Amino acid sequence: MPNLADTGIDIGFDFDFARAEAAVAALRSTADLIDRQTDARVRLAADAKQEWRGRSRDVFDLELSRIAREAADLAAALRSAARSIEATAVDARRGHFWPPKAPDRAVVVARSNRRVEGRG
Repeated sequence: MPNLADTGIDIGFDFDFARAEAAVAALRSTADLIDRQTDARVRLAADAKQEWRGRSRDVFDLELSRIAREAADLAAALRSAARSIEATAVDARRGHFWPPKAPDRAVVVARSNRRVEGRG
């Protein structure tokens, strides 16, 4: 990813670090809540299933497993989104942005002329 910090190119936005941190916290908090709720429901289901037999129990077991997998996948996706926001914040602090806002044509021409003349 190119570092545009010293190029003078206006990236066209200001990164809101406070909102990014709040989003990361909310995503992680929600993932943790999903994990806790899933664990609690699996424990409750285990108690309920001790005396339960038959086809309905089999269907329940399959559905409980599916729901627990989907909850784990959702929690993982939320944590992945949090990591992505954190990585974007790190890049923003370092001045790494892509794609950049198109530079002013006059600036591009001036830089090109300096390169042709051997000055940059």
